[in-house]
Amino acid sequence: MQIIPLALGQTDGAITLWDENPELALVFPRPLQFISELAFGLGTLDEQPCLILYLFVAEQAIEVYLPESLPTNPEQEVDVWYTLLTWRPDMLKIRYGNSPLDQEHEVTLLFPKEEEETLAEKLTSFILRTKETLDGNQTQGAVIERLAHLLREVTM
Repeated sequence: MQIIPLALGQTDGAITLWDENPELALVFPRPLQFISELAFGLGTLDEQPCLILYLFVAEQAIEVYLPESLPTNPEQEVDVWYTLLTWRPDMLKIRYGNSPLDQEHEVTLLFPKEEEETLAEKLTSFILRTKETLDGNQTQGAVIERLAHLLREVTM
């Protein structure tokens, strides 16, 4: 299953993403789901580089495509990658349907507790590991360089 968010917000210790696809109700039949594992990868969305957050819920693999920026309201965009590195959420909320404000159509995904790494620490590990193993792909190299720059900003 792919989730391609159209907006990003931050509420109640969570990053909240909105995807207008109502079929997410079938993927997430309960309003609270536990993520057994998460990982990051690189990809493209409409020919734009993006991070892919892989979430493993029960026996499902869910790919959340995260471009560099997303709207947070009609007049403002937020740097998604910077938010992932600086915001320390315990969970991810996915809203679906007609409006990003509709809390009736929302699922809360709780991150694994047994792992020592937070979402930001997982992303940091991914950046450092990928930076060491780049094989000359310019697009991926540019994304990792941008992420490494953000990481330096955040840790200074």
